[in-house]
Amino acid sequence: MSRSRGCGEKINAKTRAVVFVGYGGRMGRLDEIITLCKKHGLKLILDAAHMSGTKVNGICPGTWEGVDVAVYSYQAVKSLATADSGMICFADEKYDAFAGNPNIQIISAPHADECSYHTYEIAVPDRDALLDELAKHEIYGGVHYRDNTEYAMYAYDHGTCPHAHEISRHIITLPLNLWLTDGDVDQIIKIVNCFPQDK
Repeated sequence: MSRSRGCGEKINAKTRAVVFVGYGGRMGRLDEIITLCKKHGLKLILDAAHMSGTKVNGICPGTWEGVDVAVYSYQAVKSLATADSGMICFADEKYDAFAGNPNIQIISAPHADECSYHTYEIAVPDRDALLDELAKHEIYGGVHYRDNTEYAMYAYDHGTCPHAHEISRHIITLPLNLWLTDGDVDQIIKIVNCFPQDK
């Protein structure tokens, strides 16, 4: 989850850890989740698949105090595009020492707060209609992720994540790639801003 709202209500005697998803490279309310995990003595696993390059005050969220494990995944459409693989970073030095190299220095970011923008989403009242309108202009947005409970294998949990369910009905991923020109960006902005959103 990437929100603190309602997370505490899901914690019970069987809970051992919380998984926080840095969706689209955003950190959301990670600080609140860290506080919640500390309060309940839970481990915090950061799903940082989209967060390669995300920084807050120049610091990668995966290295924050309170994040026990940061997990990255790599494949063709991830921020770090390579063969299907992954990386796990542990806060505990006895685990991290296996991968550490003191001869490698990370280059500092020029700004205090940065998002990797692995994806760029907006939420609109009529998502499907806007997708159709964009397609008329050969602009192809998408819907990358839906509420898991929309899938048959997770239908038993329907209603447990109302915010995720609501936002998944409205969210659209706009084109974002190295080949977009300023003119392309202006056209996308114009279509999105001019499209009727009062439905």
